[in-house]
Amino acid sequence: MPIKSCANCGSPFQPIPQVPGQKYCSQAACQRARRQRWYQKKLEGDPDYRDNKRRVQRKWMDQNPNYWRQYRIGNPEYADKNRRRQRVKVDVPTSSVLAKIDASSWPQTLKAGIYRITPVHSKGAGKNGAWIVEISPACANPNCKNDACKGDACKDSA
Repeated sequence: MPIKSCANCGSPFQPIPQVPGQKYCSQAACQRARRQRWYQKKLEGDPDYRDNKRRVQRKWMDQNPNYWRQYRIGNPEYADKNRRRQRVKVDVPTSSVLAKIDASSWPQTLKAGIYRITPVHSKGAGKNGAWIVEISPACANPNCKNDACKGDACKDSA
């Protein structure tokens, strides 16, 4: 079998003949990365897996309500470190609230039509070069049924 390059560390390795699609070498860190990637893909793509994980965690938390309280009492260095990290989070200005990439939780769907997308200029900017925009209907008339309306035809009737 030909030598392959590890998808995690990039080092060359000899794949095992029993695993034809092997992409990771046998180093512990690379195997951890392989399992972590599988886990993330499973959570993203399998709603049943995600739901089961949520239910199992909730059941465990219900059976162990004082776990974290006891853990903090038994591990004061952890509690101190966590408090310091929380203070840093609190000190971050919240004047510009930024959404995560997958934070679209708008309950209603946007109806088909023509809309204006207007950049909103603010001091805060989205992560990964994301734009902060306002989406508004192109036509000011809420009763407009004309899909081709660009706004000018219905402005007088609004």
